Amino acid sequence: MDNFKNIVYSHSECFDVLDIFLEQQKKFGIENISVFSDKKFNDENEHFIYNKNDIYSERLKKSLEKVKEDIILYQHEDMFLYKKPDISTLKKYIHYLSNSNYSFIRLSRTGDCSLKSIDHNLHEVESSSPDFFAVQPTLWKRKDFIYFLKCAGLKNIWDLELSSGKIKHNIKGLMYYGDEPARGGHFDCNFWPYVATAIVKGNWNFREYNIELSEISKVNKSKRGKFL
Repeated sequence: MDNFKNIVYSHSECFDVLDIFLEQQKKFGIENISVFSDKKFNDENEHFIYNKNDIYSERLKKSLEKVKEDIILYQHEDMFLYKKPDISTLKKYIHYLSNSNYSFIRLSRTGDCSLKSIDHNLHEVESSSPDFFAVQPTLWKRKDFIYFLKCAGLKNIWDLELSSGKIKHNIKGLMYYGDEPARGGHFDCNFWPYVATAIVKGNWNFREYNIELSEISKVNKSKRGKFL
């Protein structure tokens, strides 16, 4: 996977969560992770430092412009793994994306996207869908992600999601869905079992991930409260 980069977006206020994210990936044999953040977290991971005064879409765009690889896995620090992922399936989708006309493959079903089957467990996301873009683990063609962010303009993280169906662009995307159960506003992912949103209103999301979060010692020792 020479043209692939595994990245995680974070902020210094969430470094306690980033610590768990990196530990969970390392626990399951994944170590080459690059961090997008406003400060350096450690000396082990590659960092791309953004200006904290920039709005979210601009932070992402400028960080992506520094990356050389063609395909990236876009993640946030509170979307960490809780079981061993199927790396062979991830590699399969990296290859599929690289050789397709699509710009991204979201690793889970989100929101209220209609299901237009394209290939086994892969469904096209309509450009007009209100959930066209989601802050969830997604394989992206880096240049297309930059293009999408340029089309979106200056937006915070919430507006980027909420207005994504109204943004004018010419890209197409896919979404993985293998009949996994719903959990909150998201669905689980069998081959990349991750916590879709570990933090809600600054607290740990025990409402939706009670078992998964309870099994992580640093979560239980955390000063953050529990969202129940």
